[in-house]
Amino acid sequence: MLFMDDILARKRFMLRKKEKLEQRLAEIPKGRLIKKRAKGQTYYYLERDGELQSLQDKPETRALYEEKQAAEKELKNLNRNITAIDRFLKQYIPMSPEETKRQVQGRPWEEVKKQQNSFTTDNRELVYLGVLYHSKSEMLIAIMLTSFGIEFKYEISLKEGYREVYPDFVIKRPRDGRIIYWEHAGVTHKEEYIMKLYGRLDEYHAMGIDLWDNLILSFDGPDGSLNADQIEKIIRLYLL
Repeated sequence: MLFMDDILARKRFMLRKKEKLEQRLAEIPKGRLIKKRAKGQTYYYLERDGELQSLQDKPETRALYEEKQAAEKELKNLNRNITAIDRFLKQYIPMSPEETKRQVQGRPWEEVKKQQNSFTTDNRELVYLGVLYHSKSEMLIAIMLTSFGIEFKYEISLKEGYREVYPDFVIKRPRDGRIIYWEHAGVTHKEEYIMKLYGRLDEYHAMGIDLWDNLILSFDGPDGSLNADQIEKIIRLYLL
C-alpha cells in the first residue's frame, strides 16, 4: 500500500468512527458524570442543569454517562487527528511518480468544478434548472436532492493523476459538509454495461472513493423504471 493510501484510509476510518460517536452521543440525554472522593470512598453524581443527582444506586445510569464521557474524549481526539491529517495533506509532497495524492475525499466543496462536461450534453432534451440530464432517472434524483435542499453538481470531470471519472452526482452532505459521490446505473440488463460499471468502481476505489463510504450506487429496475421511495430512503439514510 502506498504511503498516501494508508494515510487516507486512516482518515476514512476516523471519519466513520466520528460519525458513529456523534450519533451515539446524540442518543444520550444531556448531563455529565461527576466523581467525588470523601472519607476514602468514591461517589458518583449526574450533573444536569446545575443540579446533582446521586448515582450510587443507579449503576446503569452511571455506566451510560461513563460511556458518554469516554465517547466525548475519543471524539475530541479524533477531531484533532483529522485536523492534523488535513494539515499534513496540504503540505505533503509525493516521494515518487507512482504515489498519487488521492485527496478526493478531503477536497473542499469550493474546489469541485461547477460546469457540466460539454461533451455529455449533446442530443439531450431532459432539462431541470438549466442542466441537461442523461436520463429521466437521473433527473428525478436531481429533483429529489433539490427538494431536500442538498447541494450537488452533475456529471463533472473528476481527475486524480492520470485517472478521470465522471460521477453522476457530486454532493455536499448537509449534516457534515462531507463530499459524497453518487453513481446511478440504468442499463442493468446488458452485460457489457455491468462490466464497465465494475471498471468504474475500481477507478473510484483507486481514487479513495469507496462504495457505501463516500460513494452511493443506485439502479433502475429491470424495466427501466426508478423506485422513488427507495431513492428517498437512500437520501435520508446517507445524506440527511
